[in-house]
This record gives sequence, structure tokens and C-alpha cells, in this order.
Amino acid sequence: MITYYKEFMHFANQFTSNNLLFVVIIFTAIFSKIQEISKRSMFTAWIVFFIGTFFHEVAHFILSLITNGKPTWLSIIPHKSEDGTQYILGHVNNKNLNWKNAAFIGLAPLLLIILAYMVYLYFFNFFTPSFNTYLLYVILIVSLTTSSIPSSVDLGHIFNKKFLINIIPLVLLIALIYFLQKYSAIEIQFIHSLKKVLS
Repeated sequence: MITYYKEFMHFANQFTSNNLLFVVIIFTAIFSKIQEISKRSMFTAWIVFFIGTFFHEVAHFILSLITNGKPTWLSIIPHKSEDGTQYILGHVNNKNLNWKNAAFIGLAPLLLIILAYMVYLYFFNFFTPSFNTYLLYVILIVSLTTSSIPSSVDLGHIFNKKFLINIIPLVLLIALIYFLQKYSAIEIQFIHSLKKVLS
């Protein structure tokens, strides 16, 4: 039995190293399907999404610290939402969430795309290529990328009424400044052209 296992692992390692792209695609498809099926149970979803959930909430926590959101608690213990329609796999409590930092904290998981890219570039600088390490490689990348998408709760914090009331005038002011600068540049160019024609 041990001999057969060693032979299988030798074959798997050789096949993986010779067909890396194909194996990565297959692993990604299988793991993505497992993630989809796991959503039927809160417990299995928690296990399958654990790595991604951990980094997702840590991203929120770190950005909350940086932007003075005053985080008080980080949880990766799953529970049902208040209306019972979805599972919440983790959350961060903030004492000072406001329109100034809500966007940064809410969109913090997008930074996981950068982390996934770093794994993609440098993973095999630290691990020897093998069937097992390729499996870990795919699990990390898929977990990080799928968890980089802000949740509906995250987006709800960003696009609340107070945020929109404060941010819309700011956007309009920036647009006005941009328009005035562009208009001034066109006007100056027109005056120079007119002077050349008249001279």
C-alpha cells in the first residue's frame, strides 16, 4: 500500500510540474465548486472559506486602525444574519465608523488581490514544487481572490445616506475644479491663437 502511494505521488508530482497551467485550472475549478456547494451549510462554509474570511476581516481591521475607525473586535465565528437569509462568516466592530473612513474600511478586502498576486509571484521561492504545494498554492490564490470582494454589508457601510450627503458635494467640487482648469487651458490656448492671427 505504501509503495502504491509513493508511486502515485511520484506520478502526481511529475504530471503537475509538466502540466502546471492545466493542473492549476483544474484545481481552481474544483475548489471553486467546493466553495459553491459549501454555502448550503454554515459549518462547512466556515471551514472552506476560513482562510479567505480570516484575511478579509484582518484587512478591515488594519484599515480601521490606520483610518481611526477604532476597531474593538474581530470575529471569524459564523452566524446567521438578522433576517436569517445569509451566513455571516466574520465581522469587525468599529467604534468610529464615519463617512471619512467608511470607504477605506469597507473596500479594504480589495487589497487581498495584491496579496494573491504576491503569492502567485513568490510562492515557489519558499516552497518546493510538488503536488501538495501546488494544491496549497491554488487554495491560497482562490481563497484570497474570492474573499477580496467586499460583502453587501461592507458596501452598505460605504453607501449610506450620510456618506452620500458628504461625498457628493466633494465630487461636484472636484469636477468643477477640473472643468475650470480645462476650460482655462482652452481659453488661454484660444487667446494665444487669436493673438497670432491678429499679429
